[in-house]
Amino acid sequence: MKAKRQSAAAARFEADYKSVEGKRKILLWHRLGIGAKEMGKRLGISESYARALTKQAEQAAAAGLLRKKSPLRGLSSRACNALVANGIKTRAAVAKAFAAKKLGHLPNLGKVTLHEIEAWLTESQQGPSVPNDSSTGQD
Repeated sequence: MKAKRQSAAAARFEADYKSVEGKRKILLWHRLGIGAKEMGKRLGISESYARALTKQAEQAAAAGLLRKKSPLRGLSSRACNALVANGIKTRAAVAKAFAAKKLGHLPNLGKVTLHEIEAWLTESQQGPSVPNDSSTGQD
């Protein structure tokens, strides 16, 4: 039996709507109440395929695959919230404010959080620490 060849338009569609951004778009439409029938019309696909894409998007969202990665990941929620509330939203902005010793004057940022940020910045510059083999004490 011959395998069906995909048209160029179908291949583009697959690339667009099977990507993370495509799944986010389908999930958004679904959450806005756009049903599979209407989604199929908008995308030029069958209702059952639109339903299948919606199910795949829901599964990806449940698995956490559609979340955008924060540039502040690795910090506690408290540290992230305090930084973002004060307009500091990137690693570079955190490093700049830390070097200028401006973080100590921000509301909701105490000594413990400052130490956490310092450790986070140090780790991000050096990369994650990997234990070496000499820690076993055997020669």
